[in-house]
Amino acid sequence: ISVGRDAGRGISSEMDFEIKSLNAQMRLANKKGAKFVVILNDADLSVKKSIVVRDMSNKTQEDISRNDVVKYLLSKLRLLEKPTLSD
Repeated sequence: ISVGRDAGRGISSEMDFEIKSLNAQMRLANKKGAKFVVILNDADLSVKKSIVVRDMSNKTQEDISRNDVVKYLLSKLRLLEKPTLSD
């Protein structure tokens, strides 16, 4: 597993290089408390211009332009951090 930061932008990441099923990788991400998962493979990198981003809280997925993934994740993470008004 490789751990990194996106150019100091505050996005922690891990990459799993072991050969595991996608379901096993999703379970591990969920166990570790990941809020989002970026799903890609070699074929995606060479052909597609977008990357799948999965929201682990509601299990939805979106195709996001490769150029916009960091901006997309930062905006989603900021929304999660905003305090809510309570009565």
